[in-house]
Amino acid sequence: MENLSKYSLRGIKKIAFILLLTLVLAPMTAFAGASKPEAVKLTAEQAVARALRHNLSLEVERLQAALSDAPERAANAAFAPTLFGDASISSSPGQVSASRAGVAPVSNLSVGGGIGMRKTFSTGTSVDVSLSSTALIATQGTLSSQNGVDKLYQSSAKLSASQSLLNGISKSANEIGITEARMQRDAAKRALARKAEQVSAQVLAAYFDLDAALRKDAAQALAVKTAERAYDDTKKLVAAGKSAPPDLLTVELSLAQQRRQRVTTTQAISDARDKLSRLIGLSAPGALTTPEIITSGETPSLPGAVAIDAMLSSAFERRGDYQAAVEQIDLNKKKLSAAKHKLLPKLDLVGSVFVTGIGADGGDAGAAGSNISQGYASSFEMNRVGWSAGLVFSMPLGNDAAKAQTKLADLALSRATTQAALVKQQIAQELLVARRAVQAAKSQLELRELAAKVAERKLSDHRALYAAGKIAAALLASVQAEAASEALGAAEARAALSKAVVSLHSAAGSLLSGMKLSI
Repeated sequence: MENLSKYSLRGIKKIAFILLLTLVLAPMTAFAGASKPEAVKLTAEQAVARALRHNLSLEVERLQAALSDAPERAANAAFAPTLFGDASISSSPGQVSASRAGVAPVSNLSVGGGIGMRKTFSTGTSVDVSLSSTALIATQGTLSSQNGVDKLYQSSAKLSASQSLLNGISKSANEIGITEARMQRDAAKRALARKAEQVSAQVLAAYFDLDAALRKDAAQALAVKTAERAYDDTKKLVAAGKSAPPDLLTVELSLAQQRRQRVTTTQAISDARDKLSRLIGLSAPGALTTPEIITSGETPSLPGAVAIDAMLSSAFERRGDYQAAVEQIDLNKKKLSAAKHKLLPKLDLVGSVFVTGIGADGGDAGAAGSNISQGYASSFEMNRVGWSAGLVFSMPLGNDAAKAQTKLADLALSRATTQAALVKQQIAQELLVARRAVQAAKSQLELRELAAKVAERKLSDHRALYAAGKIAAALLASVQAEAASEALGAAEARAALSKAVVSLHSAAGSLLSGMKLSI
C-alpha cells in the first residue's frame, strides 16, 4: 500500500506537470500558428496587375509625372492678369513769386494713389487699365487768394497698350516656356508607360523563375526519395550478401548529391519568392519576411508571333522612350526658332487714352463751409480727354547673348536628333536579340523535353532490370540522377522560353496591351 501510494503520488505529479506544460505551451503554439503567413496563389496576370498598383519604382515615376504639371502652370502664369497699385505722399517747399515780394512761399503737400490691372498676351500685346487720384494741398502762403488756401484734387482713368512689332511678336517664341513644360509633362507620362512595361517584364521573369524553381524542387524531391529507396534496397542486399559493399557507397554518394541539389532548389525558391514579392509590393519595404507565393502554372496570354518588321513599327509607335526622343527634336526646333527671334531688334508701338477731372474745396482752410468730400468727388467728373502714341526702339550692340542662345539651341537640336537615332538603333537591336533568344529557347526546350522523355524511358527500363536482379543498384542510381537532371533542364528551358517571349514583347512595347492591362 505504501508503494502504491508512492506511485500514485508520482503519477499525480506527472499529470500535473504535463497539464502545466500544456497550459504554458498552448498559447505559444497558437501564436506561432497564427503568425505563419498563408500561402498566396497568383497567376501571372494577377502578379503584373498588382505590380502596376504597388511597385515602388512605378510610384516614383507617377510622382514625377504629377510634379511635371507644376512647371506648366507656372509658365501659364506669365500670361495671367496682374493687379497693381500704389500710394504716395510728398511735400515740396514751394517757390517765392517775384511779383509778391514779402509774401511767404507756398508749401505744397501731395497725397495720391492708384490701382490698375495689366494683361500680357502671347502675341506680344500688353494692356493696362488704371485709375489714379491725387490731392494737392497748399499749407503755407497763398495759392489763389490772400485770405486762404484751396485744396485741389485730380483723378484720371487711363487705358494703355503696347504691341511688339519685331522682337516679342512671335507667339511660339513667347510661349516656349509653356511648350517646354507641356512636353516635359508628356515625356514624364511616356516614361511612366515605358517603366510599366519594364517592370511588368521583370515581374513576369521573376514569376517564371519561381514557377521553374517550384517545378525543379518537386522533381528534385522525387529524385531524393528515389535515391533514398535505392539506398535502403542496396543496404538490404549488401546485408544479405547479394550485392557488393562498393555498390552501397556508390548509391550513398548519389543520394548525397541529390540532397545537395535539393538544397540548391530550395534556395532558388526562396530567392525567387523574395524578388517577386518585392516587385509586386507584397512585402513591405525593409521587411525581412517573405510570403509563401505559389504560382498557378498557367501561361499568361500574350499576342502571337508576328514579323520582325511589324514589331519594329509597333515599337516606334508604342515605346515611350522613342516617342519622347522624337518630341525632344520638335521641342529643340521650337527653341531654336525662339532663340533666332531674339536676334531681332525691339520695336514696340505704344499708346494710351486717358480722361481726367479736377476738383476743389472752394473755401478757406479755416472756414466752416469748407467741403472736402464734395471737392474730392468733383474730381471724378472727368471731362478732359487726352491721348498719346509713339514707337520705342532698342537694339543691343552686338547682341552676343541672343547669338550664344541661338548657337546653344542649334547644338541641342543636333544632339536631340542624334539621340533619337541612337534610341531607334537600340530598339532595333533589342528586337533582333530578343527574337533570336526566342528562337534559341524554342530549340532548347524541344531538345530538353526530348532528352527528358528519353531519360524517363531509360529509367523505367533500368528499374525493370534492377527489379529482375540484372543490374546493380549503382547503375540504377546513376540513371536516376541522369533523369532528374534532364527533368530539371526541361523546367529551366520552359522558363527561359517564357522569359524570352516576354522580353520580345517588352522590346516591341506591346507587353501590357497584349495582356489587356494598362498603367
